[in-house]
Amino acid sequence: MVGEGIDVLLIAEPYTHGGRACALGSFSRVVITGQKGDETPWAAVVVLSPNITATHLRQYSSAHCVCVELSGAFGSVVVISQYHQFSHEPEVHIDYLDHLLSRLRSRRVIIGMDLNGTSPQWSSRVQVADERGLLLKEDLVHYMALEASKIPKMAAKQVGVRVSALQNLVSSLVAENSALKARLEEKERVEEQLWARMSEMCSRGEVAVSQREPLVQTGGGKDPGEKELCSRGERKGHEGGKGCPE
Repeated sequence: MVGEGIDVLLIAEPYTHGGRACALGSFSRVVITGQKGDETPWAAVVVLSPNITATHLRQYSSAHCVCVELSGAFGSVVVISQYHQFSHEPEVHIDYLDHLLSRLRSRRVIIGMDLNGTSPQWSSRVQVADERGLLLKEDLVHYMALEASKIPKMAAKQVGVRVSALQNLVSSLVAENSALKARLEEKERVEEQLWARMSEMCSRGEVAVSQREPLVQTGGGKDPGEKELCSRGERKGHEGGKGCPE
């Protein structure tokens, strides 16, 4: 499992022998259960990665619920592995989880549980939640609402300032983009006008040859540029452009 990138396992109903969870493989570095005395462990947290340190929070653990703090390069997080035994009333374990979460409100928490209940919130095989599923859903929604209400006003204000700054930046970028688009459209319009004017002048024969011949004296001693002028009837002494003297 370590080779597959699995670092931690949250297990419900582990195989037990002599009141201990066992048969979890040679890669299991740390196996933590929360039973007391001769109780049977119904949940466990197993650490596989050598890069993770596990601290058992015994004051929050029981035979059905194990609470462990994990530390590593990711920082610190509390994991909870809980088993809701079907023969028990569901409120027993949900109330226990409520109490536990109220003590861990300032911590990052990951919960893994075997609820022995169904809900479309976590199972695609059902469309309607059963009694246990409904109870847990209502409990989690209530907990998340409490957590959202605890956001400090100062933190909310800081978030508001950052959101406002981001909105201003986006507005500025949109304005710059619009201005650039307008300049490009104006450039294209001017170029189209110039090309239209040049095309009109060409059709009337008013545009000179774009590349003139080099100014080299020929045998006749005339400037080669005179040939171009004559072709347009602009040489002095030739009315209407009637021929040029050879």
